Amino acid sequence: MGVPSVIPRILRIPFFILRGFSLVPASYGVVSCISSASYVNHRDASNILELRSTELDYWLGAMWCLLAGLWSYWLADGLMHRWLFYYEVYSAMIRLISLQTINCVITAFVVTHYGPDEPIWSWMFCSVVLAICDVIQWLFTSTTKFQKDDDPEKIRQLIWKEIFRYIFVPLAIFTFITMICLLEEQSRFRYTTSLIPPPRDIICNRECPLHCITDSN
Repeated sequence: MGVPSVIPRILRIPFFILRGFSLVPASYGVVSCISSASYVNHRDASNILELRSTELDYWLGAMWCLLAGLWSYWLADGLMHRWLFYYEVYSAMIRLISLQTINCVITAFVVTHYGPDEPIWSWMFCSVVLAICDVIQWLFTSTTKFQKDDDPEKIRQLIWKEIFRYIFVPLAIFTFITMICLLEEQSRFRYTTSLIPPPRDIICNRECPLHCITDSN
């Protein structure tokens, strides 16, 4: 997916950089999730239970960040090629700048809305939105890619094959991996909670973060 030859040589590097900006939100998400996974406390039955995201949650969030970054790049690349096909170079550049701005703003809003303690929800939502945008982009703006083929039915079949291969299959695989990992985490969570003393052995204490400690008697 190189820079199209219709772009003047002097503008190829700016277009390359602008298209690369589509990877910035996801790259920040990957670094943030990996950093948080390195410092998060494990759920341990030997201490007071903390219902927070675990290390696994952040690694799954980083996984969804990678998928979101890939789909974001494909969206920017596909729209850039279409804009260069129909518009002048500078008009396409303005549209590409607007696209990257919208991408960063919406991603920041979603991540802020869910908060840093919900990495899976944040980046799964971003990935689904980008998947929908990519599907729309392929269905309604990818005809120029197959313009040498005069058969509309064949063009439609080729587009759906790409959508199935590059959108539906990765989405299904990542969803399945997330489901298996969270079910395994739930099994371990149920096991550790079974080791916590029953409620009758817990008394209140204001010095404890949760106002409760285990009765020593």
